[in-house]
Amino acid sequence: MSLLLPQLLLSCALASGQIQPPEPLPQPLPPAVGPVVPGPVVPGLGTPGVVVPAPGVPVGEVIVSGKAPTIKQLAASFVPLSGRHVLTVVHPISGKCVTFCVDLPSCPLVCVRAYHRTLVFDYGCRKVEVVFRLFNRVDVRYL
Repeated sequence: MSLLLPQLLLSCALASGQIQPPEPLPQPLPPAVGPVVPGPVVPGLGTPGVVVPAPGVPVGEVIVSGKAPTIKQLAASFVPLSGRHVLTVVHPISGKCVTFCVDLPSCPLVCVRAYHRTLVFDYGCRKVEVVFRLFNRVDVRYL
């Protein structure tokens, strides 16, 4: 009985025009994504696509078809341009996908090394080290 009275009052107010029904919510806009440019072939993953980001999106966002790459697959296929990169890889300890951000310098790259739990971008006089820790934690060190 207590639920019937508010429904009755609401329907009477709507019928008399005293209150208006709520406006429908606007539909969300589709994400702004640039054109897909073919990327390098990673063994076992197929051909990934690299999305050219829209303005305001961090540079270097790599989208791999199907699943995220391992550290070694990323080191073999990633082109480390200078600037901010948002990367997603399979965490070597937990096996879950983890996303991290790294800022790479503009000096010439010497090599990229992948170890069991570490990814190192060696620039000669500077290094950027990504260390994968327990519980899906990622540390980025600028040495």
